Amino acid sequence: MPKFIKDFFDIYAYEDDCPYPSFSNQYNDHIPTLDPVTGKKKISISKIFKRVFALFAFLLFLLVVIIRYIR
Repeated sequence: MPKFIKDFFDIYAYEDDCPYPSFSNQYNDHIPTLDPVTGKKKISISKIFKRVFALFAFLLFLLVVIIRYIR
């Protein structure tokens, strides 16, 4: 599976997912953030929202192209 598709479906939060990464943690391992109570990986709501919005925008663009082609 291509890396882009694999990354697109990865919705878990990671410790190094800060908007302003420093140069010191640039080469750290990609460690998932764990919930302290359950011990499971945390899901990133912002990643889910961004992917839903991107899919919605793409499908809207596709719909507009198809409607213009039919006319």
